[in-house]
Amino acid sequence: GTSIAYQPIMPGGCKLEDLIALSGNALAIANAPDHLIITNINPARIQERLNRDDDSKGVFENIEFMKKTHERYNSDWFENIFKEQGTQIHQFNTDIPIENMGKNAKNLISTLLKE
Repeated sequence: GTSIAYQPIMPGGCKLEDLIALSGNALAIANAPDHLIITNINPARIQERLNRDDDSKGVFENIEFMKKTHERYNSDWFENIFKEQGTQIHQFNTDIPIENMGKNAKNLISTLLKE
């Protein structure tokens, strides 16, 4: 799922149709997971995290790239690729304090394991 979201918007990236047709991606889509957790953060808050003194950001320090990525992960077409295979999509808010995020992650995983 990540390459489908990122690759087409990378400089020199593939077209979405070509990317989906690659054997590895076609196999992954045909064998889609039962559950897909999409982490969500307001792109405006990304800049705060990017201002940290950390050299490991890579492409993630480009706020425009992050805005485009956020739009792609939250698009109907992205969700439909997986929903058509029976995958349940779960949105997970990461725009909250880390303590709450950890608690919410445990609750979500616990709920999914009970299904």
